[in-house]
Amino acid sequence: MATNFSADIVGRNVKNTCPECLTGTIQKCSTLTGKLGLYGLWWCCIGFLIYKLSLYDYCEFCYQAHFEQKSREKRITQLLMDDKSLYEPPDVDRERLKRKYGIENLVQ
Repeated sequence: MATNFSADIVGRNVKNTCPECLTGTIQKCSTLTGKLGLYGLWWCCIGFLIYKLSLYDYCEFCYQAHFEQKSREKRITQLLMDDKSLYEPPDVDRERLKRKYGIENLVQ
């Protein structure tokens, strides 16, 4: 009987795996509207209905992957926009270099 129970649990896990990534499990999460409906209209049982209807599928692994991909694109865009090597180099003060290093023909 234990084997049937464990097979049932495995079957449930396969059923709840995310179809997009095939690694994470799908969880049900509520929106803010559902939570407000539950807290505000619990006394007439409409809040429970609003809460149940506002549940959506959520996969932690997919969320992290999409979030990291967006943040990586943002960092690359910021890096290209702020790339100092694309600007002209600053002017070099020859007198300062001469005093600092003692070499006259350091900058040509």
